[in-house]
Amino acid sequence: MKRMNIIRMAVLLAFIARPLAAWLAPSAFAQGGGALRAVFMYPAQMTWKECRRLWGMNVNATEAGKGRTFYSYNNRHLDVLVDPDGKVISLGLY
Repeated sequence: MKRMNIIRMAVLLAFIARPLAAWLAPSAFAQGGGALRAVFMYPAQMTWKECRRLWGMNVNATEAGKGRTFYSYNNRHLDVLVDPDGKVISLGLY
């Protein structure tokens, strides 16, 4: 449960940081329409096993090179990149 709270906090911070980033670099946001399209997180210690326990196995799996696997959830706006040892490299929320 603690890990889920950390993920929720990261998403919340990303939505708070977007207006600040737009204020600091308005030209970068003007070109892209200013919409936040995705949030990427790089957990220090998370495994694919934990992801399956939290969010299930309704995924499409694709080989990503270097032995990595890219999992895209069919029922969530969530992508997970996993290394050959089963450790999560990144989580993408879109």
